[in-house]
Amino acid sequence: MPTATRRKSKRRKANLTADQVVADQIKALRERRSGLSQQQLADKINESQSVIARIESGARKVSVADLLKIAWALDVAPGELLAASFAPCDVPIVGNLRLAPAEARAWVVGDRPIPGGDVAAYYGNVSDEEAHSRHEQRQLQARYEALFSLAELAAEGRVQAGDEHARRLTEQVAAGKKARRSNR
Repeated sequence: MPTATRRKSKRRKANLTADQVVADQIKALRERRSGLSQQQLADKINESQSVIARIESGARKVSVADLLKIAWALDVAPGELLAASFAPCDVPIVGNLRLAPAEARAWVVGDRPIPGGDVAAYYGNVSDEEAHSRHEQRQLQARYEALFSLAELAAEGRVQAGDEHARRLTEQVAAGKKARRSNR
């Protein structure tokens, strides 16, 4: 009997819909990580316990509003519930396309496109604010890499006081520190 049960649960996991994946994540996080009862979660989001039970069982689909309220109540980013972070299983996207939890998480939070997707379109279809933020992150990364290079050169004794390369690297690092202070 246990073998048949295992096969059935594996089959169910392989055929989950996106709604079922989210429902499983909510239940797993609520029970294992947050230690909340269905009633406690329901109270936090002004719903009845039966609503939570129906969501977790798959009898009720999770709306975007539900997802946001539940994520808030569980102190988790909504993307973690979408990406099968707490009850790992492949996340169905469309047709036969399924993503492993790490791939789904990276896609949902905007770190990288779906494997085989249009990379240029993916990175081009972001808000102006996000594009600016990514540009600042690349600049900051370049400054830290420059500082690391300077430290390596200094450790090897290959940088002299007044060295033009060292001067430029030092200016980049100083500019990065000034920009961070002005953003605070």
